[in-house]
Amino acid sequence: LNILCGKRIAVILEDSTTNTLSDYAAGDQKACFYCKGHVEFEGGGTLNVTGNLTHAIKTKEYMQLKKSTGVINILGAAGDAIHVGQYYLQSGGTVNITSTTQADGIQVEVTTLDDDITPDPDDENNGQVIINGGTINIEVAHEDCKGIKCDSLINIQGGTFNITASGNGSRGIQTDGNMVVGEESGKTSITIAAKGGLCTAAADADDPHRCMGIKVDGNLTVNAGTITVTNTGTKSRGIRVGTYTKNGGTVNATIKKDA
Repeated sequence: LNILCGKRIAVILEDSTTNTLSDYAAGDQKACFYCKGHVEFEGGGTLNVTGNLTHAIKTKEYMQLKKSTGVINILGAAGDAIHVGQYYLQSGGTVNITSTTQADGIQVEVTTLDDDITPDPDDENNGQVIINGGTINIEVAHEDCKGIKCDSLINIQGGTFNITASGNGSRGIQTDGNMVVGEESGKTSITIAAKGGLCTAAADADDPHRCMGIKVDGNLTVNAGTITVTNTGTKSRGIRVGTYTKNGGTVNATIKKDA
């Protein structure tokens, strides 16, 4: 499905329906489901997507799951399960991403100006992951993959997360920016298991990086909610942050601060 309109696209999953998309493992398509603009999902049905060439779902601009959204199952992807430009916003629904995904579960990139470097200042929430509700179940089992990855802020204010990172050097959640966890929109429960070992990729041979539950290059601020991270892989780590501030909530994890 190749939507070339650069405007807002509404995708309605009719209640009690199951809808399945799968693409050919060759060609020049950007994803099994691709939208050049921004896409908003709603409706209580189910969408199954398999990306045999690259990503399962890709949007050039933002992707939103409204409160009424049913279930989105990523059954497999040769690239990322969900690859988004600008921001990812989820207020409801359930996203299931299986371990057959060969890259990241949900990856969000910043949109840039014509130089392909400078973030576009006119794009709101650029590079962010915003979760206000719903359920996210992700398992990443390939080397150096992330369950949720973004280039900017991760703002979680509600929802249930179950993430397993079992690939060597994999991370449950990783951001180059800051991460804030609270309960402004509802109860927040984040459960992550880091089961992988050290990354064995040739590029990391001299300094192999670890499998981690959560990696925040900037600041992690916890205002409310429950975070539970277990790390059982060889030299795996629970949470690593730049700076850590806890104003409330419950955090069950080993935490290492870079600063």
